[in-house]
Amino acid sequence: MPEDQIMLNLHTGMAELFNRRLSIRVTEGMRQAKLNGRVVGKAPFGYKNATNSQGLAYIEPHENADLIRTIFREFATGLYHPDELRKKLRIEKGYYNSKNAFRALLTNPVYIGKVRVRSFKNQPEHIVDGIHTALVDEDTFLRVQDILFGKKRGSYKKDSDELFPLRGHLLCPSCLRLLTASLSKGNGGQYGYYHCQTPCKCRFRSREVDIDFQQFIKKLIQPPERMELYKEILLDELKRQQMDSGVSTTDLKKKITETEKDLDSLDEKLIKNIIPADRYQAMRDRLTQELSQRKAQLNQLGQIQIDAPKYVNSGFNLLSKLDLYYERSPVAIKKKLIGSIFPEKLIYENSTYRTNGNNEVVALLEGNLNLVGITGFEPVTSRV
Repeated sequence: MPEDQIMLNLHTGMAELFNRRLSIRVTEGMRQAKLNGRVVGKAPFGYKNATNSQGLAYIEPHENADLIRTIFREFATGLYHPDELRKKLRIEKGYYNSKNAFRALLTNPVYIGKVRVRSFKNQPEHIVDGIHTALVDEDTFLRVQDILFGKKRGSYKKDSDELFPLRGHLLCPSCLRLLTASLSKGNGGQYGYYHCQTPCKCRFRSREVDIDFQQFIKKLIQPPERMELYKEILLDELKRQQMDSGVSTTDLKKKITETEKDLDSLDEKLIKNIIPADRYQAMRDRLTQELSQRKAQLNQLGQIQIDAPKYVNSGFNLLSKLDLYYERSPVAIKKKLIGSIFPEKLIYENSTYRTNGNNEVVALLEGNLNLVGITGFEPVTSRV
């Protein structure tokens, strides 16, 4: 009947009109909240969503806030390309993020206590002071922006640092202060030295120090059968830790489905005026955060299962050829390699090296790290 079609069109049009009004009302409410300095929606990485006593949503630092500080601090040194730092954090910290998301993180003013308010109708985009706690100081943030957008080149020291790869990694054997390095003229030429500061007179020829270091890392390399055994032990331990965590992809997928249903139900309650808009927003923020966290956890669990063997194989391949890898690398890579294996610094004395404290990497390569209890393997004792 024509009359039935008219009524159907009328009901459909009213529903669409209601949805548009609802969308405008929610958009204006969220924009006003941002103008008041509040971050709405899912909290950025490094923060978590919270609700105050009045039911208003806000964000506060999460337990991973220190990782945000590390990201900005390391990138501000100018020593990393964004993707290089992202991959480094993925290996060292288990931090997973896409290239675009990582770059967006580095440019997000929320980390200095600001809120970006997007343009709306005739109002331009602008940034206001937020009510949340900043995780990064403004100077560091601005330095990161300068590096990202080409106003300031990375601060690589390419002059004397090219001649002294161990500078910053050696302690004086006499006073345990950090050794520096410089060139001295003599006998018609220039000679490099690692040396201490006045009044300490500790001083070594850089060429001898560098050659002895290459011999030192060469002695750390273990036979292939031992390296293969260490690799299997590490892979078994990673599997055991994953099982002990009690988290499975099936459980996470089930929880994700349940949270998505809760979000759909919440939308229906708002449309039917069962809950007010401000309460709806607070509840939606909480559910959205839960959904995002569970999806990230599911993605991370899947990535660990895929990437762990790849990175373990890559790491042990590097350790098995450590001397060649070091010899053929540019100075910037040599410095990173030294810092990652010997973070507690090295002491050079009588043409030999020792670490300033316990070093599990060296202990493992020397066969002195206690691995009994993981697989029943009794390591062979040997010394460099």
